[in-house]
Amino acid sequence: MTRRRPAGPGEATGCRRLGQAAWPAGRAERLSQRGQSTAELALLLPVLAMLMLALIQIGLLVLVRVMVTHAAREAVREAAVGGDDDDVRRAAAAAADLDPGRIGVGVSRAGERVTVNIRYHDPTDVPIVGALLGDARFEAQATMRMEG
Repeated sequence: MTRRRPAGPGEATGCRRLGQAAWPAGRAERLSQRGQSTAELALLLPVLAMLMLALIQIGLLVLVRVMVTHAAREAVREAAVGGDDDDVRRAAAAAADLDPGRIGVGVSRAGERVTVNIRYHDPTDVPIVGALLGDARFEAQATMRMEG
């Protein structure tokens, strides 16, 4: 194994002077590119976070929509077997994990058919995105033939 001798004055070392420190050739460019990547990430990260929060909020809204539809089906089933309006409201509230204070139930009977309308007001509460979207209102209707 041979030892390298230190370069003397005026000899090429493969290094450049940058300020007071000697950097190997190409290292300054790599550091500059690394800084640029960091700046680009800092600009892009809030946008990606907002998109992720928006996707979460949309998923929660779809879930509430499905629960409102399920509540309408359960309520009309209760009305079709002869339940009174209070039984129908209780069935709608018990069918899904919805806040009973925000649910509105309307029952109409006409001939052999019963129709139930469910209205639900859902606040969008995902941070930042929820405030931008505002509260959501859902409505579902189900009709069934009366039994017995």
